[in-house]
Amino acid sequence: MMNSIDTAALVSDVSHGKRTNSVTTEGTRNSSRTCYHCGAEGHVKKNCWKLHGRPPQTSGQFPPRRVANTVIQDGILPTPSTVTISVDEYARLQQLSLTASSATTQVDTGNPAACLSTSSRNWVIDSGATDHMTGNESILDSFTSSANQSHVTLANGSTASVNGLGTTTLSPNLSLSSVLYLSQFPFNLISVSQIIKALNCCVIFFPTHCLFQDLGTKQIIGKGRLVNGLYVFESLVPRSVACTSSSLLKVHCQFGHPSLSVLQKMCPSLSRESVLECEACQFAKHHRTNFLPRINKSVESSFDLVHTDVWGPCPVVSKLGHRYFVTFVDDFSRVTWLYPLKSRSDVFTAFCTFHAEIQTQFNKNIRILRSDNAKDYLSSTFQTYLSRHGILHHTSCPYTPQQNGVAERKNRHLLEVARALIFHMGVPKPFWVDAVSTACYLINRMPSSVLNGQIPYSVLFPSHSLFSLVPRVFGCTCFVQDMRSQVSKLDPKSIKCVFLGYSWLQKGN
Repeated sequence: MMNSIDTAALVSDVSHGKRTNSVTTEGTRNSSRTCYHCGAEGHVKKNCWKLHGRPPQTSGQFPPRRVANTVIQDGILPTPSTVTISVDEYARLQQLSLTASSATTQVDTGNPAACLSTSSRNWVIDSGATDHMTGNESILDSFTSSANQSHVTLANGSTASVNGLGTTTLSPNLSLSSVLYLSQFPFNLISVSQIIKALNCCVIFFPTHCLFQDLGTKQIIGKGRLVNGLYVFESLVPRSVACTSSSLLKVHCQFGHPSLSVLQKMCPSLSRESVLECEACQFAKHHRTNFLPRINKSVESSFDLVHTDVWGPCPVVSKLGHRYFVTFVDDFSRVTWLYPLKSRSDVFTAFCTFHAEIQTQFNKNIRILRSDNAKDYLSSTFQTYLSRHGILHHTSCPYTPQQNGVAERKNRHLLEVARALIFHMGVPKPFWVDAVSTACYLINRMPSSVLNGQIPYSVLFPSHSLFSLVPRVFGCTCFVQDMRSQVSKLDPKSIKCVFLGYSWLQKGN
């Protein structure tokens, strides 16, 4: 090992010349003089500290100098200024390397979930280094190689080539960028000056440890411990969590089957892992994929596609004995037809009635009927009828009502409006069929967001007026003229009634 004088005088040799900062014995600097021994300016050969050593009288005026590991700039790599490691530090690093190597052998053979306390993964916190350095390419992300290799001259006189740079993550809150990669460099160095600028933090040194504190949040984002005279970075994540990728599945199971992204935050060494295969998670956390958005205008003509769905049974039987209703929605115009049913078996009869009306009134044929997998639509009678008329039957996947969303949402909309009509005027529940029919009548004549504000009834009947009379409040009191012939001149001329909706088949309202 060099003595203190040799250490103070040792500087880095670079490919573009030699450079040092020397002070004359009189404590003054003269830039016009050139030393014939070391080639540096500012002093002469007789005062060269490289040749004669530091004068005794200057020991109290100048602090001990540290050896400079200077990186030569070439190509894409940023200028790393001066990376400084003293000979004493270098010796401690070598001792740490030997200690960690023996520990690594034990961990690798005896513990499958090996922690990161290996010689190639220890990071030494160096307040004198001007750049982060590492000799382990496997811990670098976004690695960029250097075509024109630069080099660093170490304190022991050896030269290490700079092969590229990259980034690395030390903990969930602490990462390093622009880390120089030296394939022959046996250590990892954290530059204090670089990290405090990049992360807006401070480093507080104590006799046995040091702390990284965020200046904005005042939170501790990292710490180091004193090992053989050097401060070695220690992640705030427990060592048992800081595992290698070979134990990914084991740690995943130990910590309650978290996602890979959560594990990567706890264990930065897993940042390169992209797949976590766990059969238990497939059974426990399986979800459906997102449903693709449906294009509103999927057809070009009315009745090319008709959506249908059955609602019921209703807990209250209507006045006419109905417990269900079926809806048929034209995809093009969004006009809805509603048919009350006494039982689900009446669905086929209702469809035949609807189909006949479309053929007669519009001279159109239904091309596609879309429904769920209810047995009412899959009966042999229904399927035979569809086949005979050339109607394609599209069904949704089992337990997937989203695929029949148009009809499902229409039924929900009808019931929401029907409930509002019943609650507003206090109409008895047995009149729920009248409320639903009234809701269907009004919704067909209201602007639809699906049609960009157009009215469904106007799309299907462009020349028809929406209302023959002004709409009435459902459940309101109305008076109907008594047209019976037996009414005498002194009898009431009208009958007090309750308004329960509109008729499709009668001219009067």
